[in-house]
Amino acid sequence: MTKILYLLPNLLGENDSFEEFFPPIIKKILPTLDGLFVESEKEGRRFLSHFLPREQWTKIKLKECNEHTLVSMKEEMIKPLVDGETWGLISDAGLPCIADPGSWLVLEARKRGIDVQAIPGPSSIFLALMSSGLPAQSFLFHGYLPREENELRKKLLLMEKNSIEKGMTHLWMETPYRVEKMCHMALRVFHPNTLFCVAQNLLQPTERVIVKPIRLWEGIRVENVPSIFLIYASNSTAMWS
Repeated sequence: MTKILYLLPNLLGENDSFEEFFPPIIKKILPTLDGLFVESEKEGRRFLSHFLPREQWTKIKLKECNEHTLVSMKEEMIKPLVDGETWGLISDAGLPCIADPGSWLVLEARKRGIDVQAIPGPSSIFLALMSSGLPAQSFLFHGYLPREENELRKKLLLMEKNSIEKGMTHLWMETPYRVEKMCHMALRVFHPNTLFCVAQNLLQPTERVIVKPIRLWEGIRVENVPSIFLIYASNSTAMWS
């Protein structure tokens, strides 16, 4: 029996083109699927409709795999694969399991001897790191930071301290409606020479990547849109002199 779980990329935004950014193998994989694990059913249907005619994609079973999926459901979720079916896994945007749900399903598949094949595609995290110009030999991604202001301030200062001591670039994300607020906090907390980057709407016509020392950020406005934040503080003065 086949027993394959494919980890499939998704678009970063509605203006992306599958033809431009995705490998041709996806068109070969999708017709072989018995089912698709999705972060949301709506996005799962939209994803399939880009590649398959309606009479084909409506036959593919959809199961939600997201932050609400209970640990007690593992056996139910993995059973189709154990029984020999071929399934895919997508997130609502970008790559599955990278700052998105699904890693526990992949680990469970590995434990059961099920083949897992990851298919390359766009990731806002890695695109931001590449586009920023900040060192990428050593970096740390934090996901979402604390909401409470004092805890957020402590976390940002800890990240900056680590960057100075270890020479690491730090990345994190925020929900779009809180992007401006995050920038205001960063400008208050970080040292004037710390390099701060905001990468917005990556791969979209409105893509914007801003990277400057904190001291040069005055007057720059950002939008409340999908964004990745980065800082580097180790030898930032020399890098921007």
